[in-house]
Amino acid sequence: MRCLLRLLPLVASILPVASLPVVAREPGMAGWRTLRWSGMEWRVKDSAGELMGPGRNRFSGDPQRSVFVDPQGRLHLRIASERRASGEVVWSCSEVVSLGSFGHGTYRWTLASPVVADPRVVFGLFTWDDTSEAEHHREIDIELISTWGETNSLRNAQYVLQPYERKGHLHRWEMPFTGPAASASTHAFTWRPDRIEFLSRVGDSTAIRGEAAALQSWVCRAAGIPSPGRENVRINLWLIKPLPAGTPEPEVILSRFEFLPLPAR
Repeated sequence: MRCLLRLLPLVASILPVASLPVVAREPGMAGWRTLRWSGMEWRVKDSAGELMGPGRNRFSGDPQRSVFVDPQGRLHLRIASERRASGEVVWSCSEVVSLGSFGHGTYRWTLASPVVADPRVVFGLFTWDDTSEAEHHREIDIELISTWGETNSLRNAQYVLQPYERKGHLHRWEMPFTGPAASASTHAFTWRPDRIEFLSRVGDSTAIRGEAAALQSWVCRAAGIPSPGRENVRINLWLIKPLPAGTPEPEVILSRFEFLPLPAR
């Protein structure tokens, strides 16, 4: 059964980064470079030319082309192309992983670029616990850009509690990529013990006010809401299938990430 729509209240205080526990990560992560963005330390995924998930892609940590912070403090994620001597075009995806673990609270991302529908490209904002398969890795997703292979579809956004196949775990919708939402949008979910409250709005999270700015909202009360573990925050840009040669390199720009803990009872 589809969950009821509602707006989520966003908590007014942000958890200091210093109070977050550092979490051990997947094999190979210790060698990934780190960057500082939005007041936090992040590791940059690098598959060293090998294929890895999601989607059996190469991931690059190249600070010039794939993942970098610009002079305005904005994070850029890009799917970069390289033409090899053989003529083959190889695409490298991008992902950043927080060093800390957060638990219950509001996870909020502000974008500074449009979300254009593409059946081959996925932009993910999510939690993931790679130290344990319990509770489906505690994966909660906001996934944008992709129409998941639907070439004639404009439904380029979805809210997900994994596993997505279960009843009431998936809510798909169409996000406009022209008009006010093209310059900035804010996407968030609040993870509570008994539900997950999703919300997307037009504009920057520090400036938006009122329900008129809401693009979409959804509350998931389905069975299987995970408990906190050793999950962290991830942001990625990856391919469902390779892009044709000559395709412009997909890029997403983010202004900030914020975590707001649930109020003390």
